[in-house]
Amino acid sequence: MLDIFKGAAVTAITWTLAYFYVSRFPAGFIWALPSASFLLQLLLPNRRWLLGSAAFCVGAIALLVKSADGSLGAALGIAMLLWVAVGTVLGITVRFAIRRARASYGKLTHTPPLPVRELPPISRRSVKLTAYAVAALLAMYSLFVMHSARVSAQQIAAGRSYCVQVASGNNYRSVTSRLDLLGFRMMGDGPPHHAVLMVKSGSALEMYHWSYFHNAFVQSDYVERPIYCDLVPDFLAHPHRYRQEAKNSLSFLLKGHSFSIPKTYAPAVYTTGHIDIEVPRLNSIDITLGRDGILEAWRTKPDSERRVESLGKEHELTKERVREANSKYTPFLQFYELDSLGQVKTLVLCEETAQSNCTHIFSDGRLSYFFHHPLSEVSHWQQMQRTLSAMTETFIDQP
Repeated sequence: MLDIFKGAAVTAITWTLAYFYVSRFPAGFIWALPSASFLLQLLLPNRRWLLGSAAFCVGAIALLVKSADGSLGAALGIAMLLWVAVGTVLGITVRFAIRRARASYGKLTHTPPLPVRELPPISRRSVKLTAYAVAALLAMYSLFVMHSARVSAQQIAAGRSYCVQVASGNNYRSVTSRLDLLGFRMMGDGPPHHAVLMVKSGSALEMYHWSYFHNAFVQSDYVERPIYCDLVPDFLAHPHRYRQEAKNSLSFLLKGHSFSIPKTYAPAVYTTGHIDIEVPRLNSIDITLGRDGILEAWRTKPDSERRVESLGKEHELTKERVREANSKYTPFLQFYELDSLGQVKTLVLCEETAQSNCTHIFSDGRLSYFFHHPLSEVSHWQQMQRTLSAMTETFIDQP
């Protein structure tokens, strides 16, 4: 067991030395790590060392692939480790091929085989030593990551207001203790995978995500995420949640707006910026900050594949029937209202059946709403929209 650990440790040291070479000489990216991994498999003394080396290689590749964030650095890291895997496999193959060739040559020449070194049996002591060594390495790495994350965040913030949140399930949560920065505690099962650093820069917001590959926070070009932590000048000295006192509400910042939604609405916020709430009679409401592009995109206009028949006005909405040309599909109805610029402000799409469940989309200028209701409720569209707008207005803290 101890030999397996030794094989993994030697591989880690070899990779570290080769990586430093690569970082100083970019041309070594292609051959330094793969060559080192190839030669290492030929030099390890026994199969247990070999097993430890291969296990470390597989674990490193799996970890990097899991934590990959779509950045160029992550892509280069994965490419490098794939070449390392090729070098490792080739090294193991050549090692056993040489052993087999030597054995075959010995049989032909009647040369006695080389003496096989007997390995000592695995003892409880060696198992304990290996476990202690692994635990010590993990503890040291965890403390190293916690220190690196704190230093990186403070250096990037440079006295400005900032906060850090970590991945939690399919969303984020605020760092409430510096222990949340230990080792892989910042990594979620994903998506999302990575911790996020937000820094206030004037009226703008800079976003960074934690990269295990770079061991630092790196600039993120992802969509702006919801923020669950307080932006303060020295956040990591006293980390806490955004609006920590609001225990009965989900409080967060999103695209410059401060939300506090009572938990009776079962609010759910997604990293894409969408907010879901549950409202009696209307069920699930999907809310988007700003004008939703589907308002215009989902309104059907006549073309070679669709016929649009005008049915005049109904309930102060333009009513049209849409038929698929040369198709047996049931026609559907679309009701819509245009604003002063000729853009769709309200859009209701329903199948032309008595039991139809309509899709209702509208924008009140600040938020867009997406929900469903029966065809019989179309006549109440103005009341539904006023009710939703007034309700969500109470969720947004006024500046």
